[in-house]
Amino acid sequence: MNATKFVVLILIGVVCANVSAIRQPKEVSKETKVGISVPKTAITNSVGTELHVIVTSVAYNEELTGANAKIGPGGPASKAYAGASGGSGGTVVANGPNAVASSRSFASAQTSSVAVASPDGSITSGTASGRAGTYARGHIGDGA
Repeated sequence: MNATKFVVLILIGVVCANVSAIRQPKEVSKETKVGISVPKTAITNSVGTELHVIVTSVAYNEELTGANAKIGPGGPASKAYAGASGGSGGTVVANGPNAVASSRSFASAQTSSVAVASPDGSITSGTASGRAGTYARGHIGDGA
C-alpha cells in the first residue's frame, strides 16, 4: 500500500469517528430498550417479567438380536436370542417463582440360549431378564 492510499484511509477513519461523536443517541423508553412491556401490576421479583416455561423430553431405545446354528440330522444345534429396551423422559415446569421438575427412566433386558448336541447327547438352556426404573420429582416455591 502506498502512502497516498494510507493517508486517504486515515482521513476516512477520522471523518467517520467525528461524525459518530457529533451524532448523539436519542433517548428511548424502557420498553423500547428491553423489547418487552411489563404492566405496573405484574409481580416480577426484579427480573422484569413473569417466567412460564414447560420443557418435556422423551427417549426410547429397543434392540433385538438372534442367532441360529444347525449341522444336520441329529447333529449339533444352537440358538441364542437377546433383547433390551430402555427409555427416559423428563418434564420441567416453571411458572413465575415456582418450578416443578420430574424425571422418569426405565431399562429392561432379556436373554435366552439353547444348545443341543445329539444323537441322544446333551441339551442345555438358560434365560435371564432384568428390569429397573427410577422416578424423581422436585419443586421450588409453591410449585407442588
